[in-house]
Amino acid sequence: MKAPTRPVSPLLPWRADRDIVHRLRYLLALLAMLAPSVHAAELIVVDQANCPYCERFEREIAPAWPNTEEGRDLPLRRVNLHAEWPTDLEAVARPTLTPTFILVDNGEEQGRLVGYAGDNHFWFLIGQLLDKANAAVDPVDSTAGNVAIEREVKN
Repeated sequence: MKAPTRPVSPLLPWRADRDIVHRLRYLLALLAMLAPSVHAAELIVVDQANCPYCERFEREIAPAWPNTEEGRDLPLRRVNLHAEWPTDLEAVARPTLTPTFILVDNGEEQGRLVGYAGDNHFWFLIGQLLDKANAAVDPVDSTAGNVAIEREVKN
């Protein structure tokens, strides 16, 4: 007579007779699926209705943003200037002008750009902002092997 089998839980899709490698592969695949949904860093776009510069940003940059390297690393998050300020951004100073682009990492502001003067200008400034934020996190320039200078000491 065959031994009774226990039902397999959908949360535990492996069987007891499978080895640890299978279990680890399953757990790693599960973690990989969950990881892209968590973003520690984001670019907050503070805008308002009837703002011609906000509308221009929406036409020129926003559609392409997710397809860029910057956009893959920093999702856009829109916040209306006149709406209630999000509770997870309490440590970030509320801007008074639109559009304002705020680089936030783990709830802390890393830098901001105020205004929008066109796509070329924006890409240049956002590049500088990201370089500055990356230098603060990793002061060693891995491409040249030089140490980045964080601030100049004045005597």
